[in-house]
Amino acid sequence: MRRFMFKLPSLRRGINHPVSFSLHLTVKYILSTFLPFMLITYFLVRLIIFHQTQDILRTTQSHLASLARNVSIYLTELQQVTLMPYYDENFSYYLSQSNESQTLSFLEKQKIRQSLRNTIDFIRFTRSDIQNVVIVNNQNCLFYSTELLNAIPQDGYDYEKEDWYQQAIAADGKVLMVPVHRPAYFGEDSLPVFSLVRSLVNLQTRVPYAVIKVDATTAVFEQFLHEVDFYVAGNLYLFDSNQHLIYTNAADEEDRAWLVSNAAEGEDQIRDGGVTLLHQSVEAEPFGWQLHVLIDQSAVFDKQQIVYGAAFSLYLVGVALALVSYLGLSRKMVRSIASISECMESLTKGNFQKRYVPIKHDELAFLGDKVNDMARQLDELIQREYVSTMRRQEAEMRALQAQIRPHFLFNTISGLIALNQLHKTDELENALFSLSSLLRYVVHSETMVTLNDELKFARHYFELQKLRFGNKFDYVIRCDGEKTLQLRLPRLLLQPYWENAIIHGVEPCQHHCVIATEVSHTGQNITIVIEDDGVGFDADSGRGVGMLNSEKRLQAIYPTGRVVVYSMRGQGCRITLQIPEADL
Repeated sequence: MRRFMFKLPSLRRGINHPVSFSLHLTVKYILSTFLPFMLITYFLVRLIIFHQTQDILRTTQSHLASLARNVSIYLTELQQVTLMPYYDENFSYYLSQSNESQTLSFLEKQKIRQSLRNTIDFIRFTRSDIQNVVIVNNQNCLFYSTELLNAIPQDGYDYEKEDWYQQAIAADGKVLMVPVHRPAYFGEDSLPVFSLVRSLVNLQTRVPYAVIKVDATTAVFEQFLHEVDFYVAGNLYLFDSNQHLIYTNAADEEDRAWLVSNAAEGEDQIRDGGVTLLHQSVEAEPFGWQLHVLIDQSAVFDKQQIVYGAAFSLYLVGVALALVSYLGLSRKMVRSIASISECMESLTKGNFQKRYVPIKHDELAFLGDKVNDMARQLDELIQREYVSTMRRQEAEMRALQAQIRPHFLFNTISGLIALNQLHKTDELENALFSLSSLLRYVVHSETMVTLNDELKFARHYFELQKLRFGNKFDYVIRCDGEKTLQLRLPRLLLQPYWENAIIHGVEPCQHHCVIATEVSHTGQNITIVIEDDGVGFDADSGRGVGMLNSEKRLQAIYPTGRVVVYSMRGQGCRITLQIPEADL
């Protein structure tokens, strides 16, 4: 049996590098997933942090409102202490007589003091927060009670010069708040306190006869403000109505206190240098005291770093798994391509018994099956033709070669390998699809096909030819109607004309070429025009065997159909097929 020999470039050149292909797939996977993944993670975390911040602010506002009510209740109770002299008529009488103490006997003075002590000491002993209680009139301390050991008011201390005394007298019996201070009349050993003062007046004449001053420590605020949990670290600040700091749980009492006191109403963020602080405030009505809380926003953002770290770790695990998967996949793919290439090399040497053994059932296995089918059918055709006459054998072989030339497949496989080496995955996938569709059409299509099938074949054929010629040519396919596409034609009738345009028009040409295929329904004919602007040829020198066979096949189906060839050297070639409607 005659063996058909074809020269083929080394098909195995450059395919022994599966690692580079796998790395290419991995890099592409990372580039196509990392940025979207991180963007989604970033915006999702920002959304979570935003809602978490809002929840913290709402929770903080609720806590502050509750604390403000406690402060108001406490101040209201403390305010009641300054009204105790009015609750006992005898006590009020004795106190009103204190201005006339010079007329009282020693026993009467003792009676007044004992009455005052019984009432005031009872109040002080039942409340651990009250440090001192004094009742003064001008420069006289009518009575005092204190928790300070061995502490007595200074003799001759001028209470009248104190601002709190003057303001109490002017307030006409209304209670006033005195910010944190040290009572000077008890000396340097006195502790910091805040005070409530009220003038004790004659309820009928409104004439003041003394001032009561209740000194309270800030320890009570420590009890119900220090352990407040805002779910994140925060500092509380309590200011009186004159913006004097009463209490804070901050380590440094002055730490950011001035920022809080100067914060605008409703301002929910405060900048302290490069630090952003979340700010909430509530007023303790009706006293005008204000509770403020500052939360370092970085404490909230620290939680998002945990989410970012977890997300990135999961992504790295995904990349590692993808890398392992791609390494295995690429090795199998390269081995499949090498095996197909080996089968094609055997075909070039006339060994049609060589078969491709699929490694895995995938697209390449399907392509390998088509190569096996092609080899088997080629073997069957050759065997059948050698039994028949030599003339028919030669004619049939030429027709077979016109349908699908082996060197076209070899060049196509070489192009596929080149795409793999260049890591052009998308182009490699499209080329494999085109070759698979072309082989399926050649091997399994019916003898008679539609014009639409032929044009689809043309697109796959030209796309595969572009693997070899690149941008040296472009192709255009136009058809004027769906009905025309249903025209029945012998399979691969137009392939020799397209191949002629490639081999004799584009390949020897030095400039960019265009191959145009146009189908139109004009008058009583369906016209198919295949035209190129390549180098052209002398039409008088005759036509090739493939073109003559196609003309005979056309006329066998459509007897009055004809083929007109116009070509001149340097002006391209125009082939017109005309099929009368009467033959349809």
